[in-house]
Amino acid sequence: MSASHRPCIYTARSASNKEFAVKLLGIIFAAVVLWLAVAVPGFRKVLLIGGVVIVGVVLLVVLKESTTKQTPSAIYQPGLAVPALAPPKLIPPASIEARDIRTDFPGYGRQISRVTVRLFNNSTQETLKKADFRLLIADCKNVANKTAKKSGDCVTVDDETGSFDYLNVPPQEARDVSLTVKNLGVTILGSPRIDLTVTAAQAE
Repeated sequence: MSASHRPCIYTARSASNKEFAVKLLGIIFAAVVLWLAVAVPGFRKVLLIGGVVIVGVVLLVVLKESTTKQTPSAIYQPGLAVPALAPPKLIPPASIEARDIRTDFPGYGRQISRVTVRLFNNSTQETLKKADFRLLIADCKNVANKTAKKSGDCVTVDDETGSFDYLNVPPQEARDVSLTVKNLGVTILGSPRIDLTVTAAQAE
């Protein structure tokens, strides 16, 4: 056997010796306790009391662990159902009127980039909170007789939808609101024709 394997053998023997010594001490201790319990009457009482105390401690530890496992914080509880939000109170779109449309035309490069409109709340009870709209901008040719203008003389150059939020228009009142045309504006070669229609409305 080479010298390189000897330390491993010595380590195993040392561990085995220690284990044997611990077992031997345990046997001697148990024998002494048994002899005292037989030979000394007073020691039996001490041994009995000590056994009762040890059993009581063990029971308390087990009971505490069982109680900890059953605490509400450790038990899974499904989350409470969130109550459904009440649906928004609607106002008939026909009760909201868009009038007095103004623009910044002719702006830079004959563009329309901003539209202002006056919203009339014709409802007798509800305060207007939000209004959805559709905006149409048409470019119409300049003709001498404007009364004889045909539908083919105008072409739609912008068709978009949006909403006016955070309004506060009491019943039977009006407010001016403004919007920015998408893509920062639209170019008009002739004359503009603008139509804004309210498609939906919500009350406070």
